Amino acid sequence: MGSYVRILYVKPSASPSLYNIRMSQDEHHISHVVSSLLDIVPRSPLTKEEEKLTQAGKLVEVIYNRVTSTKFRKSSIDEGTVNFYKKYLQKAIENNERIRLYFLFGGYKQARLSNAPYPDWAEVFNINLALKAATSIESIYDSGVDVIYRGDEVVTTLIGNYKVSARKAYAKRLNEIMALFNQHIPHNRSINVRYELTSETSPEEKLFKLMDELYPKYKKTFDSLSQEVQEQRIQKSYRNQCWDGEKDLTSLSEEERLTKVKWASIMHDVFLEADVKLAEEYFNNGISISFRKGIPGCIHYGSCSSSTVQFWAGEGFLEMRDDRIVPWILSYEQ
Repeated sequence: MGSYVRILYVKPSASPSLYNIRMSQDEHHISHVVSSLLDIVPRSPLTKEEEKLTQAGKLVEVIYNRVTSTKFRKSSIDEGTVNFYKKYLQKAIENNERIRLYFLFGGYKQARLSNAPYPDWAEVFNINLALKAATSIESIYDSGVDVIYRGDEVVTTLIGNYKVSARKAYAKRLNEIMALFNQHIPHNRSINVRYELTSETSPEEKLFKLMDELYPKYKKTFDSLSQEVQEQRIQKSYRNQCWDGEKDLTSLSEEERLTKVKWASIMHDVFLEADVKLAEEYFNNGISISFRKGIPGCIHYGSCSSSTVQFWAGEGFLEMRDDRIVPWILSYEQ
């Protein structure tokens, strides 16, 4: 392994193609790498095999294979999900509709990280990856592709106790970063990236009411898990809690904290079902991509070319190797 260079994010300068950054070594080389992250990759034409499939009326297969390429995908996909997304693609192609890729994520920056509440280079690395995946489709599909990040901001405060001001600050900066990417997309390319909020399709009042109704079912499921699995989930929930957030929870006893994080772990799973039910039509009109294995109905992607750490729970670094520079997203523990 090479040495790591941490890139400190400062608000972009007036020029959309430049970042004001501080770096420790090989500044010219690193600056070139960082600047290139904003540039969309060239179109990738059909291979000979893809040409045969397309001519045989199987463009759906070609697009599906591209979006699920192991360059991006990190785990297998169940048959039901495969069939669901092929039907969606068939409908989109028949109606000349833009293909929508939903990148589902937390909608906040984990409070323990040094740049919280703001995004850092981890988000840049991830958007770069998402646009590469989208470009692989847009290269062969004239109607174009929408890259849509959907943040779970509506439950961030309820479950993780994150400040409302923190999640708004994150959203504002993320939108600024996305604007930079969009400004770098040539006018002759039919692709874009944007941020949407969960609350736009799952209103808070309806969502929380449904979550309360579903909670007993998921608590029963949690209680049936082995002690080892329960402990793993509780420890993960601890890492995602913000004790000095919207409410001051710093004075809670250890027993009270345990109760809180156990509840939060259960509520996260409750949220996933409730959100899908309320936003069913929304999810039926796109391909959902998650950054964690095992989310029902989702395609599991890595966060960047070399990392699977969820980008909102990690920081972006560049690894200096003899022959190249590699982007990494590292967790707080790493």
